[in-house]
Amino acid sequence: MQLNQQGQSNQVGGVGAEAGASAPAPPPPSLVLYGHSSARREWTRQQKRIFQRLTSWCMEATGRGCELLGVDLTTATGGEAGKLRRHQQELRRRAEREFGFKGIEQFVLETTEGNGVLHMVWAWQGARSFYIPQAWLSDQWERIHGAPVVWVRKMGLARRDVRAVGRYFAVQYLADQRGALVRASWSWRRSRLAIGKAWEDLKRHASETYQDDTARWGWCRQFLFTLDEVLQAWEAILRDGQAMLGETLLEARGRRVVEVF
Repeated sequence: MQLNQQGQSNQVGGVGAEAGASAPAPPPPSLVLYGHSSARREWTRQQKRIFQRLTSWCMEATGRGCELLGVDLTTATGGEAGKLRRHQQELRRRAEREFGFKGIEQFVLETTEGNGVLHMVWAWQGARSFYIPQAWLSDQWERIHGAPVVWVRKMGLARRDVRAVGRYFAVQYLADQRGALVRASWSWRRSRLAIGKAWEDLKRHASETYQDDTARWGWCRQFLFTLDEVLQAWEAILRDGQAMLGETLLEARGRRVVEVF
């Protein structure tokens, strides 16, 4: 798995109702899989990391006033999966021009399901409601990539909604039977935080280290707060840009988490 950062994106599905319109009916069964998994397995390290990165990215975006859409794009039989990401960028540019949603941000999971699938969250901040009709997406995606099967949905902005989407991505799209993760990436230029580095900053502020010759690296970390306390502080920083951890005020500055006092 590749999980790195680059310019517009950092590397690690359909729509509810448009204003006044009813949500489109789900497409017939395809490479885009919906429904709840009945399996209760221990998550892999990869699943846990994607869940943490995706939910953190969404919470930070909603904290800046962004609305969220889930978008899935497929590749037709015989199609060129290697062009998925380049074609997706063209689709996003067309959506920005067509609907005036300039500056759409995105979190992208590319998997080997079927002939190649992109599972994404798009984020946009503006005065208008953020929505892209599924029929338009399907038509444009077929023109660009030769595959009409897409799905788009409006996402809720509450914490429980974001965490539910994170669990869904981790369970449905990263399970062994669904297809291997090729890469994950996310937009970061407008973000207040570099998610991976900022999370490490917070863990450093929430713990102390000491030398231990019996440890693998010669050092051990002991947390001074419970996991719930650390997570509450993290989500507050994502949402509001600052949080109290014990008697320490932490703040997002320069895309990192720093101690104020």
